[in-house]
Amino acid sequence: MNGRKLRPLLLPVGVAFFQNMLLIFGEPGKVTPADMLINAFVSRQTGEFRSAMILAMENTLVLMLFLIFYGDSVAAQQRTGAVYRFSRMADRRKWYAGQALTMLGWAAAYCGVYLACQGAVALTRTTLPDDGRFWPAAARVWCLMSLVTWIFGMLCSRLCGGLGAAVGIVGGALALILLSALATGAGQDPRILEWDPAGFPGECFAEQRIFLKKTGILLLEAAAVVAEAGRFFCRRDIFAAEGDG
Repeated sequence: MNGRKLRPLLLPVGVAFFQNMLLIFGEPGKVTPADMLINAFVSRQTGEFRSAMILAMENTLVLMLFLIFYGDSVAAQQRTGAVYRFSRMADRRKWYAGQALTMLGWAAAYCGVYLACQGAVALTRTTLPDDGRFWPAAARVWCLMSLVTWIFGMLCSRLCGGLGAAVGIVGGALALILLSALATGAGQDPRILEWDPAGFPGECFAEQRIFLKKTGILLLEAAAVVAEAGRFFCRRDIFAAEGDG
């Protein structure tokens, strides 16, 4: 496996360490492990009628790092030197399906490393015992964050393909920031909160029904992004792109 793709998986370890330095070297927390874990990924916003959870600033940074190191991985294969490979490929759909699934795999592994680090801190640096909610919460966090990371990763790939790597990565990061800002003011509008990939209903990590609904919405959004990126990469004129340099 490509070591260049494996090394960025260590980045969440450093972010988690600096994020939790006060807990690691100072006094332990006074919340349950499940709540400590959830709070590492999202911050709670309370509105007049309901509460919302928004991607925490540190988690947004982790996602941006993912875009920097993985966001251009699909588009990069269709740049200089790709004419020979793709001219002999009768149908790019199989190639693209493999790339989309690979991106999902990297997203799941990346979020899994970050979750493992945050989970270790949550289980060892609190004065309260696990109340039975930790492992279900961890599974829901991993599932939702992997899907969110995949969505933004594929969006970034599409932007990189059309606009170039630098502009595409910046565009993906801006989309993440703007959607996080939109979710921040959505505590009283459940429709925005449900469809914004950077926002989650307050009960999303505790109630199975709400979790499954949010998961379904994220899968629909992922399907739309993956389909649009697939349309672009499968129909793109590689010869023209090669000629443009």
